[in-house]
Amino acid sequence: MSDDEILLEAGTNEIEVLELILGSQSYGINVLKTRFIMEYDPSAITEVPDSFHSVLGTIWFQNESIPVVDLKIHLGKTGEAASADRIIIVCEFNKLVTGFLVDNVKEIHRISWENIKPPSPIVTSHETKVTGMAVIENKEMVMLDFEGIIGDIIGDLTLLMSGKKEVDEKPELAPSRGEIKMMIADDSRVIRQQIEHKLNEANYTTITQFDNGKALFDAILNTHERAFNEGKDITDYLIIVITDIEMPGMDGLTLCKKVKERFPRIKVMILSSLISKEMSYKCQAVNADGYLSKKDLNQLVSRIDELCF
Repeated sequence: MSDDEILLEAGTNEIEVLELILGSQSYGINVLKTRFIMEYDPSAITEVPDSFHSVLGTIWFQNESIPVVDLKIHLGKTGEAASADRIIIVCEFNKLVTGFLVDNVKEIHRISWENIKPPSPIVTSHETKVTGMAVIENKEMVMLDFEGIIGDIIGDLTLLMSGKKEVDEKPELAPSRGEIKMMIADDSRVIRQQIEHKLNEANYTTITQFDNGKALFDAILNTHERAFNEGKDITDYLIIVITDIEMPGMDGLTLCKKVKERFPRIKVMILSSLISKEMSYKCQAVNADGYLSKKDLNQLVSRIDELCF
C-alpha cells in the first residue's frame, strides 16, 4: 500500500457502517469491526453455565471457540418477536472475537462522521449503549457502543489484558504529571471513565473529557484564541490529546490530521479498539505521535510519559 493510497483513506472523516436489524429498528456497527456473517443455528451453540444473561454460549468458528451475545436480550428488547432466520455477526475489536446475534443485516452505508450526531443528553443521562444517531433514507439508525456492551459483560476494560497490571516505570514523574494538560475524546462514556481513572492513578489529573472529536477540536480552537489573547503559546494550556477513532462529528484520524496541521507541537495519541497493521499506517499518515490498542491500556501511562517528558 502506497502513502498516497493511505492518505486517501485516512483523515477523510468517513465511515462504512453495516446496518443491522433488531425488530423494527436499524442499528449500526463499523465495518472494520466485522469479520464474518453467518446464519444462526441454535444447535451449534454450546451453553456455558453461569454466563452473563445475554450470552447464549459459545460457537466454534475458524478453529476458535467464541462467545455469542444476543443483542436483543442485552438491549432489553425481549418483548419483540425474533425473525425466523437470525444472523450472527462475528466481530473483532480490542483483539477479542465475539459473535452478536441479530435479526438480520441490511446493507453497508458509507457516510461522513459529520452526519452522525451525538445522542441527546436526555438519552445519555444513564448508562446508555448509544454513541450516535445517523439518518439513512429518512430513518434514524442507532450507532451502538459495542465496547460498552462487552464492558457490561466482563466489567473493567483492563480485564481484557489477561490480568496484566501496569507497573509505574517512572514513579519519580508522578509530581510532574499533574502539570501535563490533556484532552480526551471517546464516544463511550465507559471507556472515558476507565481511561481517566487509569491516568489519575498515575497522577495525570489535568484532564478534560469530550464525547466526540469535533467538540474537542472546537475546544482546541477556543484554547488557541485564549492563548493568543494572553500572549502565550497553546502548549501552555494543552500538551497532549488522546483520541478514539470512531466518534460522531469528527473521527480521531481527522481530528489528529487537523491538530497536527494547525498545532504541530501538541502531541496526539490515538487509542482505539481498531489498531491493526493497516490502521497503524493510517495513524502514521495523519502524523499521530503514537497509537495504542485499548487492549494494551496497561501501557498508556508509560507511552504518555515518553511523549511528554
